[in-house]
Amino acid sequence: MFKVECFCEDKKLADVLRALAGIAYDVKPIPVTNARHLNGTIVPRVEGKGIDVVYDAMKQSGQKTFTAKQFKQILSTLGRAPSGYSHYARELIKAHRLKAKKVGNNYHWTLVEETAK
Repeated sequence: MFKVECFCEDKKLADVLRALAGIAYDVKPIPVTNARHLNGTIVPRVEGKGIDVVYDAMKQSGQKTFTAKQFKQILSTLGRAPSGYSHYARELIKAHRLKAKKVGNNYHWTLVEETAK
């Protein structure tokens, strides 16, 4: 027996699963975040430190203010643990990329606009 690993684009998953039906055992599609195909290899879509990746994803979302739930959703889409949102919030605040505001018993985080240097 052999174990075979492969990557495929989202729109080709159904074709791959149909091709493996009946000949492969225990086929489990697993979504891969932050990956793209480049020159025959799989490379990260976004490279950088954790807070850089999270900050870029927050900017790309088009929102300016985030609740804990929204913060967790962004981390999930990046393949990171949603429970780590407070760590990323603290690091982004230290890096002066995020501001925290207490609203009732909860926090809302606002993106800080980058200034030209």
